[in-house]
Amino acid sequence: MAVKHDGPNPKWPQEVRGFWREITQKWTLNEEGRILLRIACEARTRMLDADKLLTRDGLVITTARGATRAHPAVGVRKEAEGTFLRCVRDLGLES
Repeated sequence: MAVKHDGPNPKWPQEVRGFWREITQKWTLNEEGRILLRIACEARTRMLDADKLLTRDGLVITTARGATRAHPAVGVRKEAEGTFLRCVRDLGLES
């Protein structure tokens, strides 16, 4: 049985909880729309988490062998941004 979530996840950052509230106050979403909004909010949270890591560590890391490569959070950020933007588009929220 699926767990029903009617509000924003309290573990989300304030910015993301505010986004959830703004959307749910302005629009009436069906079940599919609420699922898309939840996915968008989870993706936005991953984006913010990745941004914190990238701010702290930089875009490039040095491996144990001395080679440099992109920080793993770069890929996480890119994937999460794509997911967020697709959900916003699918919800019809793009400006």
